[in-house]
Amino acid sequence: MDAAAPAEPLRLAIAAVLCAMSAGAWAQATADMAGVSNLLLVPRFTVTQTFTDNVFLSAGARQAEAITELSPGIRVSSRGGRVSGSLDYALNELLYANHSAGRTAQNALNAMATVEAIEGRAFIDLSGVVAQQAISAFGAPVVDAALLGANRTETAVYRIAPSLRGRLGAETQYEARLGFGSSRSKSALVSDIETQEASARIGAVEGRLGAAWFLQASAQRADYRAGRTTLMQRADAQLGYPLGESVAAYAKAGFEKNDLSDATGQQEQFGALGATWAPSDEARLSVDTDASGRTGIVAAWSPSKRANLSFTREHRLYGDSHTLALVYRSANTAWTFSDTRAALSTPGRSGFNDTASVYDLLLAQFSATESDPIKRERYAQFLLANGIRPSPSAVLGFQSAALALQRQQQLSFALLGVRSTLSVVATRSANSRLDSLSAAADDLSAGGSLRQDGLSLSFSQRLSVDSSFNAVVARQIASRSADGRKNASASFNATVTMQVRNDIAATLGARRVTTNGSASPFTESALFANVSLRF
Repeated sequence: MDAAAPAEPLRLAIAAVLCAMSAGAWAQATADMAGVSNLLLVPRFTVTQTFTDNVFLSAGARQAEAITELSPGIRVSSRGGRVSGSLDYALNELLYANHSAGRTAQNALNAMATVEAIEGRAFIDLSGVVAQQAISAFGAPVVDAALLGANRTETAVYRIAPSLRGRLGAETQYEARLGFGSSRSKSALVSDIETQEASARIGAVEGRLGAAWFLQASAQRADYRAGRTTLMQRADAQLGYPLGESVAAYAKAGFEKNDLSDATGQQEQFGALGATWAPSDEARLSVDTDASGRTGIVAAWSPSKRANLSFTREHRLYGDSHTLALVYRSANTAWTFSDTRAALSTPGRSGFNDTASVYDLLLAQFSATESDPIKRERYAQFLLANGIRPSPSAVLGFQSAALALQRQQQLSFALLGVRSTLSVVATRSANSRLDSLSAAADDLSAGGSLRQDGLSLSFSQRLSVDSSFNAVVARQIASRSADGRKNASASFNATVTMQVRNDIAATLGARRVTTNGSASPFTESALFANVSLRF
């Protein structure tokens, strides 16, 4: 199989989602006439013209270029029937007037869907992302996929996860899940990755105090083609006893095994005693302690549909891991904060950073309180019309060749006015190699910790009913403790978008990018314009 191509079964699975959504359009024909269809299919064609003064993002041999980009694409969204999700795909054909490169084709895919194979029991989760991604955190950022910098490659990440869940009688529930992932890049500098996961859980139906008992187990195999294969396994059980309506005691035990620092494997058994306090249906806190004094915590609080807080901390064989998430939305503000520390082995997690754009955050928060799919789609169009787009996150990421440990924090804020929006996204991440036996080369192979700090500030203003202005200022700093290597980049991007007709939109824009640090510094300036036609 060509290393540049995604795994065939996974690629076919994503194609099947598109076919299923398209077939569903016929079933929705009657509903369409009534204006209540849950499936939307929007083909489009976009022409973009870019004039840049540094197409190779070079410090010395600067070359100006005029780039024409032809992009047929389609967006499919379904919220009804057996398929729920969305798929957005574009094929970008690039033509270089000064022959900096030959005719180039790039794929851009963002798909995520859940198929209900057996009603209420069997499901299949599918996802796919194909995009131009940075290879190293110390090279030029991917500010425009049409530029010919050496620090980018097209990477395809696919995942399919069938699952089965249900109940045995009235008091017991079960869930079993498999997962198959693939990450493949067109650059020989990036390791392809294949993963397989399996997990199973059986236990009492959860009540106010959680599950009275459960047994669960999981295993994950990650094959890095440029490195080696690693295996992680874990199993644990918990038994609780209610002491009242809002308090329960519990005991848990289990074991964990991996081969990250010993080829023959290392393992650890654990046991702990704890208690759960649930003063209401919206709040729950569980705390336990093992013989070594290590504390595990699970907390959740949802005082309203607009606010929720969750926190978990548990001991793992590689150290403590935790997840903290805080979300709050008022009539004209949106706040989010997250803090995670965990092993990253899912394909593409380091390359496709988990930090979200303001567009993603606002859309997710609106969707959490709005069940009508048509209103959710209209809100997405509202964000786009106001210049709030799914742009890259504040930290642009890198691609790893071995299992990594990441601590990441993100804070975002958006202020929504009648005609303007101000948003800020700040991200900090620290990454280190977790697989100490791997000899594969990447940004983490030098040892120590790779730290990335990013800040993105965006402002959008609705100029009229049919036009808007959007400006984004972003800065990122990457540094490595092992050798002191450092790289900093800053960018400014401003656009004016006009809705010429209901089916035609046009954008005029300019950008400026600067990079300096251990790598060769460079600057790049560009003017661009595009026209997009929706059918």
